[in-house]
Amino acid sequence: MSLKKWYDAIGTKNDIFDVKDVKEFKYATGILICNIVNLKKEDPSEELCMFCDNFQKEYQLSDEEAQGLYKDVQNFDQNLEKYIAVIKSHLHGSEHKKLDFMHTLNRFIIKDECDDQDYCVFEVIKEQLFS
Repeated sequence: MSLKKWYDAIGTKNDIFDVKDVKEFKYATGILICNIVNLKKEDPSEELCMFCDNFQKEYQLSDEEAQGLYKDVQNFDQNLEKYIAVIKSHLHGSEHKKLDFMHTLNRFIIKDECDDQDYCVFEVIKEQLFS
């Protein structure tokens, strides 16, 4: 399944996550994806660029706001716990949902040829999600 298909399915009747506030969950998920999956590369994948462009449009972000989300690692690091808490609250303590979320995130990180920094953030998410 493509990144966009998976993301677009959040909040639909076939969605495993079954969240109450779809917009909030999708926003936190999109922020994690756009910052973890390696946008720092000089040549990010076309699929990832399209996803992040669509994410920007869906939330009516200006180019400046989008650049801040994508490139401001310090801001992301400061807000990482907040985004994880949003996702965790929507998964209602379901181990199955948390595992599915992490499995999917891991798949996209690997597909984008993760580096050590990406995987370190993945580990932080895993620790906080399952704590």
